[in-house]
Amino acid sequence: RIQILFECLTMSRVCLMVITLTFHAYVLACPNPPGVKNLEHVTWIFENDSSFCIGKMECKEDYFLLGDGLVVFNKTAKDNWNITGTCNATKTVDYDGLHYEYRTFDITESKTKTYPLLDPTVTYVFVGRYNATYVHPTIRVSVGLIGKAHNPVLVNVQQSTESVGFELPLRVVGRDGTELPPFPIKTVELCPPFVQPKDYLGIPETVKVEVTANNSDPNVKMTLDMTYVQHIDLSEDKDEHIAKVDPSKMAIFRYIWEDGSNHVDVTVGWSEGDEISQKGKGKDVCARASIRSGDCPLEKNGVASFTFTREGFITLDRSGDRHSSIKDGFLVVIEVLPDDWECLSNPNAKTSSSRTKTVKVDVKPRKRPNNYDYLALPLCTSCFIIIFTAIFYICVLKPQKQSVDAEKESSTKPDNYENHDDDDDEILNIEEEEGDEEDAPLIHSRGKNKNKKSEKKREENSPDEEIAKLAGLSSSWYNKVKDNETYVNITQAIGHCSVPLVVFIVLFDSVVDDMTGNLKEYTFRGDLDACYINAKCAFPLNTSFHGYRLPEFSRIISNIPYLVTGVCFYALAIIKSRIMKKVNEAGKGVKHDFSLFHALALITVLIGFSSAVYHVCPNQTTSRIDIFFIEILLAYYSLKVYQTRTPDIRRLFYIPVAIVSVVNVVERFAGRLKASWVLISVLHVVFTIIIAAQVIFTGSISFNPADYDMKMIVNQFKDMKKNTKQHKYKFGAFGGVVIAGLLISSLGIANEFTDYATYNVIAFAVDIILYLSYYLLTKFATRKEKAERHAVILITLSAMTWTFALMAFVGYKTIETSLSPAESRTYNKDCLVGAIDGHDLWHCLSALAMLFTNTMIMSLDDNLLNERTEKTYFK
Repeated sequence: RIQILFECLTMSRVCLMVITLTFHAYVLACPNPPGVKNLEHVTWIFENDSSFCIGKMECKEDYFLLGDGLVVFNKTAKDNWNITGTCNATKTVDYDGLHYEYRTFDITESKTKTYPLLDPTVTYVFVGRYNATYVHPTIRVSVGLIGKAHNPVLVNVQQSTESVGFELPLRVVGRDGTELPPFPIKTVELCPPFVQPKDYLGIPETVKVEVTANNSDPNVKMTLDMTYVQHIDLSEDKDEHIAKVDPSKMAIFRYIWEDGSNHVDVTVGWSEGDEISQKGKGKDVCARASIRSGDCPLEKNGVASFTFTREGFITLDRSGDRHSSIKDGFLVVIEVLPDDWECLSNPNAKTSSSRTKTVKVDVKPRKRPNNYDYLALPLCTSCFIIIFTAIFYICVLKPQKQSVDAEKESSTKPDNYENHDDDDDEILNIEEEEGDEEDAPLIHSRGKNKNKKSEKKREENSPDEEIAKLAGLSSSWYNKVKDNETYVNITQAIGHCSVPLVVFIVLFDSVVDDMTGNLKEYTFRGDLDACYINAKCAFPLNTSFHGYRLPEFSRIISNIPYLVTGVCFYALAIIKSRIMKKVNEAGKGVKHDFSLFHALALITVLIGFSSAVYHVCPNQTTSRIDIFFIEILLAYYSLKVYQTRTPDIRRLFYIPVAIVSVVNVVERFAGRLKASWVLISVLHVVFTIIIAAQVIFTGSISFNPADYDMKMIVNQFKDMKKNTKQHKYKFGAFGGVVIAGLLISSLGIANEFTDYATYNVIAFAVDIILYLSYYLLTKFATRKEKAERHAVILITLSAMTWTFALMAFVGYKTIETSLSPAESRTYNKDCLVGAIDGHDLWHCLSALAMLFTNTMIMSLDDNLLNERTEKTYFK
């Protein structure tokens, strides 16, 4: 019993102590003040058990303490709380006469918040805190406006690595300073701080957004969204990686290199999408794609950038010097431009009003071809040209030479002299009647002896002798050079090409500067718009050229066949000239002006050289080099075909060059004026009609009005009533030429051709086709002449190779320099084989076609080697 009594007393004492302590805790402790919102706790700095407590307030996270924050608790008074502070979501600070209102929050997930902009004298500051890790290194900030602000709202986004400023609504300025509808929202991706993989816990970072309203309209509010950047991973195995972009927001795609991969093809473009997903917007909206390393600071254009509308393409080399900053991975950044003018070639075209574009990006590993794959086609073509030249010499020229030599030997025998006395006298009489002793050849030595005394007398007073003496040359050496037909033809060929070269130097003096400047932009700044290339089949040279990287070396090296064609045809022309010299001395065969053939060979070489220069960095300026000599070549084709059956055309030698030069001068200074197009087109029709009428009805061309035989033309019309077959054919040919000229000119006036170069090439090509067709019809249908077998083969080969070459050029076009770089990219195509594309095929096929055409024109009248020269002329 005593033990039980003792335990009860002990329990009673314990209960009494608990009750006593509880009472003292309620009466004497310092509790948190009631009714204070967002208060974390109070740190008591002074406590008195019997009277009062003094403490300091601490607010919850994301809230600011306004006031002193002192808390006094009087235990004995009726109103026992005295609080001098509150916890607010904002904090106003005055600094140097300026007012700042702070808000702080943690960045966790994407959530758009709305804040009023009431006081124009206050700068609103929003501070976002986040933990930068290797996985989520940076933040995307989106600031927008709700309502119409009377004055611009200034926004400045800052973090430890950079600061970005802009104003809202986002002012959009188009071409020529035209104001476009503004955007009320702007999205900025901040530069990531330096975070290493070992920093798995992350680095504390803050993002501060300062907004100055300059408005007192209560209806204007701002929206703010801070979220982690979620790059679209291109390494994922998907058919398409799609995003929407507009001028206020860019799309960012991320790619990490796969093991063993050093080359990848990056394709960006417009995504068609479907109606359900509401994709497929902005097919023709201009956008810019850039390849960036993702390092800080973020590059504006990155290692490479280009504009596009429907599709763009780039090949990245992980081991390249230019791309060393992306050896671990890269970002593909796509942003929509405020206007479409950078992607339009037509200055009068209207920009798209909708600036939203649905884009897609695809990355695929690329197997780089062997270093010398691009040499296969040009070298094989060059070898074929050389083999063809050898075959043509063995099978055609060599037998002709042997035949002519045998005939000359037989004609020089003494017993043959008497048989040719009548012919000699007849030829000499023809020379005297024509009054031109130089144009009528002397056939036999007997005829030469008759004029030996007169020639000797002329040589005594020859001005050439005086020229030789003034030049300090011996008369024997000078006569040797003067009488050497090869030297004369070379000199005349240089004379034919001197005018194009002079015009080229005068008109295109800035071509080299333009080319090097564009190549510098392409190489060092990564601006792929500087050079027009087929990006889907572009393999830059591994080594640099004077510090510049050649973007399309295969397009340059594929011009070798032009050089080989020029050299080989020049050799054939020399051999043919020696054969025809002997034939013409006998008064037979057509009289070729071989200086024109040498000029064709030289122009072919110049085409190859200018095309190689053009393909160093193709653009709208350098394209003139290539096309200029093509125009000259086509004009000289017509001139040579006309010369073959005409006694003397020396007064017309420089007419084609003059026409091409004048047209190019007009293009240089007034190429975009409608009046210049009308002028050139009308002149083209007029000259076509005049020249066609003279060639078809009179047989010769003259620009002297006194030489116009109107009576002959009138007689031609009278003979038409007789329904003679020959005159029907002539009028039909004339009508076809006029219709073709009118058609081309009308298309030129309607601006169906984007530039003068295209118009000129088509006009000259149609002219040579029409005249060559007229020439062949006259030869075979009217004059009933027969062609040699090799001439027929050459005609067939020329037609076939030109057809296939044009199919490769037009049907497999890879670039178009008359358009904008973005529009030209729509023509990019994959390689045909290895590093060879359709334009390489055009180079090789057109070089072959030039060789076949040149030899065809030279051999077209080989059936007339035994015909009297005066009977070969067209009348």
